[in-house]
Amino acid sequence: MSEVGYRLRKAGHQDLTGLARLCEAHARYERLDPPEQGFTGRLAKVWFTADPVAWCWLAELPGGVLAGYLSCSMEFGVREGRYLHLDCLYVDEAHRARGIGVALLAQAGEDARQRDVSVVRWQTPEWNTGAIRFYRREGALPVAVTQFCVSHAVTPPR
Repeated sequence: MSEVGYRLRKAGHQDLTGLARLCEAHARYERLDPPEQGFTGRLAKVWFTADPVAWCWLAELPGGVLAGYLSCSMEFGVREGRYLHLDCLYVDEAHRARGIGVALLAQAGEDARQRDVSVVRWQTPEWNTGAIRFYRREGALPVAVTQFCVSHAVTPPR
């Protein structure tokens, strides 16, 4: 346990229900639709294999309360080569300002070092000024990009 009463640990199968609650709260916070049906099954297929392509850390309070999570994967970019992609970092609003976000972000850095990569990349919505302040305070540098997304089930317009 840390000085403020939480510990970081890797997520396991037993955490999927609690993690789904955190992911739903994260989606609400980011003004997104809730995760789709089958969400936890998809996570289990990539996080809990012999050689996972993605993984998740949890911040756990006494009594097993999940206060936040960090999910990451290894990616490749032509310019930077292999890098760690920080997909999600979320701390439940009731548990913020306790150092949990700092610890989770530091864990992403440690995961990158363990995998011998020097770059960690992530994004946050432009309107999330609290997260932007937090990341800058922790030494992250913003990179201006416009992100695009197309569903595999939809043909993009021509």
